[in-house]
Amino acid sequence: MSNDTNKHEEGRHHGSHHHHHHGRPLFTGHAMPAFNPEDLLRREERRRTMLQPEKALQLFLDRNDAVMLDLGCGVGMFSLVAARYLSAGKVYASDVHQGMVDTTLRRAKEAGLSNVEGIAAPAAKVPLPDASVDVVLISMVLHDIDTREEALAEAARVLKPGGTLFMIEIDRIDGGFGPPMEMRIPPAELRTMVSASGLEVTYVNDSPWQKSLYFLHAKREG
Repeated sequence: MSNDTNKHEEGRHHGSHHHHHHGRPLFTGHAMPAFNPEDLLRREERRRTMLQPEKALQLFLDRNDAVMLDLGCGVGMFSLVAARYLSAGKVYASDVHQGMVDTTLRRAKEAGLSNVEGIAAPAAKVPLPDASVDVVLISMVLHDIDTREEALAEAARVLKPGGTLFMIEIDRIDGGFGPPMEMRIPPAELRTMVSASGLEVTYVNDSPWQKSLYFLHAKREG
């Protein structure tokens, strides 16, 4: 793999391409990644191997009639797999980029899935009612956004009492891919942030499939 394709594996971004993080450009010294659906589609097989959506979803989807929000859905890698499993449920595929949402919905239609609904909105302002979803998935997204606390508060808001938040994030360990180290969220920091949103963290575990990735599972009390 060439350097610039490794620098930032995820092709999603919530907000301006020019925003700064702690006063520094997010991609100092790196070629700016292309945040577009075509770029993510090209890399999907590699990302699928790392993220293992079929296996990961089994860690938190335990009934086929659940309503799930995929917050920062990208081109729908998780949304499509979840929609197949949730035969009596529904997936809200949400992304700040309309092009990502459109691509996800096109792929759902091509796969014959009628239970995927698209939402183009920032992660911190999802137009869903309070306590309206059973599960929120945030996979490889939070490190990319500058409204992290607001996004987690929004996840907590839309979850039903007893609902589940499942997150996949990347630790500050070199696994040969991913964003610059300073963008990454260490597990202890994420645990603190999720707890501050009012959710109860059930566990934080390293991914068994990919070095440097980890999972966080949390519940809304009720």
